[in-house]
Amino acid sequence: MCKGVPIRLKPKEFIVALEFFQNLGRLLTKEQLISGFCAEILNKDSRTMDVCVCNICKKLQLHEENGFVLQTIYARGYQLLALKHQALN
Repeated sequence: MCKGVPIRLKPKEFIVALEFFQNLGRLLTKEQLISGFCAEILNKDSRTMDVCVCNICKKLQLHEENGFVLQTIYARGYQLLALKHQALN
């Protein structure tokens, strides 16, 4: 659910999104995501991972105004950040 609206993720999107949230703030390399649990669903040499990450960002609305940002770290991987908003006085 996002803002009271159900979100449907494909199985591989769910698995990758779960990995991002379980490793909040940590850099996850493509190799880490592809090896082990994702090896069966993601191909190292294809753009499947990039498409999957793009879909996750859109579907979960991972934008600054929603408190989470999924950054692509060039030639390294991805990092999900939780933004802390300060209350205005």
